[in-house]
Amino acid sequence: MIRTAKTLTITEPMKPKAKILSRRLESRLLLGILLEYLLQPSKMKGAAMKEVIMPTGHVKFFDPVKGFGFVQSDEGTEAFLHVTNLPDGMTDIKPGSRIEYSVVDSKRGAQVLTLRVLEVPESLEKKQRAATRMKNEDLVILVEGLIAALDNIRPGIEHGRLPEGASADKLARLLRTLADQLKS
Repeated sequence: MIRTAKTLTITEPMKPKAKILSRRLESRLLLGILLEYLLQPSKMKGAAMKEVIMPTGHVKFFDPVKGFGFVQSDEGTEAFLHVTNLPDGMTDIKPGSRIEYSVVDSKRGAQVLTLRVLEVPESLEKKQRAATRMKNEDLVILVEGLIAALDNIRPGIEHGRLPEGASADKLARLLRTLADQLKS
């Protein structure tokens, strides 16, 4: 037998102590109803034996400012994703991230209930930097050339003369190139 909380609704004004007692009674009654429902043997057997399959897919779109986005399953179905359904501590998720999620049908369509990130895609910038990175052999030649150029200007710097003109531009270009290669 399942009782509902509607039986506890009181429309008359109540004294403050009576309100507190009524809320405590209501919460205990609701807890009792929930436990009674969950602990029914027929419900427990079905829950223990039922295998839950979570669909996998990817994040199609997510706007952290608006707090929502959409995911697409591997089969092609879409579902709404709200920021509150992201894992704890996450407020944003990259489009293209591989995910495993559970879906619930709501009034407005399929909605993600829980989500687990399986794989975050590399950023496009990182891929472009990796594609433009020098081979190790070329990087060694660049470093050796830079060392030679720095050795050439060392005596002048010791006497207070900094490189000027074309030699300063060449040295600056070499240093920037090395810094960019080390950064990528």
